[in-house]
Amino acid sequence: MLAKRLAQLRAMAAAHNLLTRRTPVVQEFGRIYSTKKMQNQQTPQQKQQQQQPQQQHKQEQQQQQQQELSKPMQQQESCKPMQQQQQQQQESSKQQQQESSKPMQQELSQQQELSSEPTSSHDDEPKSGTSMSEIDWLAHELASMKLEHKTLLDKYKRALADGENLRRRLNRQIDEAKLFGIQGFCKDLIEVADVLGHATRSVPKDKLSTNAELKSLYEGLNLTCASLQQVFKRHGIEILDPINQKFDPNLHEALFQTVDSSVDANTVVQVNKLGYKLHKRCIRPALVGVSKR
Repeated sequence: MLAKRLAQLRAMAAAHNLLTRRTPVVQEFGRIYSTKKMQNQQTPQQKQQQQQPQQQHKQEQQQQQQQELSKPMQQQESCKPMQQQQQQQQESSKQQQQESSKPMQQELSQQQELSSEPTSSHDDEPKSGTSMSEIDWLAHELASMKLEHKTLLDKYKRALADGENLRRRLNRQIDEAKLFGIQGFCKDLIEVADVLGHATRSVPKDKLSTNAELKSLYEGLNLTCASLQQVFKRHGIEILDPINQKFDPNLHEALFQTVDSSVDANTVVQVNKLGYKLHKRCIRPALVGVSKR
């Protein structure tokens, strides 16, 4: 019994859901059916009232179309007499112009016949004049261009010469910098050579045979001076010993003068300091005494 009752209740619930949940199609059909039913219920008077504005609108559209078609016809009819008048005026003006231009044309033809022969000679003159003026102008332009070319060529050659001189000067300066870059160091080293020379000259020669230590010291100083002279030669340094030579102000510096009849005047008779040259450039003059009479 309970199972039958549950089946009945389920069937009733399904029917209720179908009734409440209608599809959109069913709803649309219901709306259309309701509108048709309302239209059928309207009276004939209401139907006439609804159709009257539609008929009036159609009549107005027809009238406007008729007016638009009739306008170009009216315009064409109104323009016809105006066009005819304009054509007549143009024809009359053409006839008047032709009549007035006939005597003028005759006069012009006569003048051309009379002036045809002399004009030929006059036409040749301006042509020759213009050609001569063009030739003169071209000659003037050619002369000016030649002058400008000459000046520009001169400037170009001068610029090339200046550039070449500058290049040579720079190369010479670079070579001199390579050679004489050690000049300051050589001057300082020359002072050391002078001290060594004074030290060797101050050793008494008589005591060398008796004093072995002094002899070894003297020999060491001589070896140091010899090695220093070899270093000088390796780097282009030359020693100037101008004894009994003619005095040269570029290489010698005179400290005093002495009377000496055995030699000529302006002869170096005494050397206090030796001179030095670096690659044939005097970096220190020799300090000398010069003879006189």
